[in-house]
Amino acid sequence: MAKQAENGATRLRKYLVAQMLRSDVKKIDGTTVKIGLRKKQPQILINVPPEELPADYVKVTHKPDLTKIRALLKSDAEEISWASLSESQEYSVTIR
Repeated sequence: MAKQAENGATRLRKYLVAQMLRSDVKKIDGTTVKIGLRKKQPQILINVPPEELPADYVKVTHKPDLTKIRALLKSDAEEISWASLSESQEYSVTIR
């Protein structure tokens, strides 16, 4: 149901943009709402693999592999000082 409402809102927004462009209207001032149309920045298209980009234009990130760290901590194979399991208990609820 929420997905349908979201899709409907997206379709309505696209229709509104198309009609405002067609009518050459950039702004609508209503009594309860104000609607403005602005142009987005152009999307960047990379034409080569990331490995071929100059080093100045690439971000390198290091992310921990939490799955491997959790497996190591649960195995108790060795005592490690750089990671530990939290003592708090968190729950998630799924409603269908």
